[in-house]
Amino acid sequence: MQRAYDLLQQQNIITNKRGIGYFIEDDAMERILSFRKEQFIENELPVFMRNVFLLKIDFKEIKAMYDQFVKDNLKNKL
Repeated sequence: MQRAYDLLQQQNIITNKRGIGYFIEDDAMERILSFRKEQFIENELPVFMRNVFLLKIDFKEIKAMYDQFVKDNLKNKL
């Protein structure tokens, strides 16, 4: 548990006010999204791109699937 708190503090997502507790920083959501985006681009996207290449999937096809996914699952939830 302490490692999780330490990581969040290192990422400036939370602040420890001694004797009071941990508090979320005002820009925590932006920092979390930035960190997650960086991790995705470094780790997951290369695998995805490799598979797109190997399977000869056209980006127009991917765009159509993405648009349908957003419409069906996320449009009114974000």
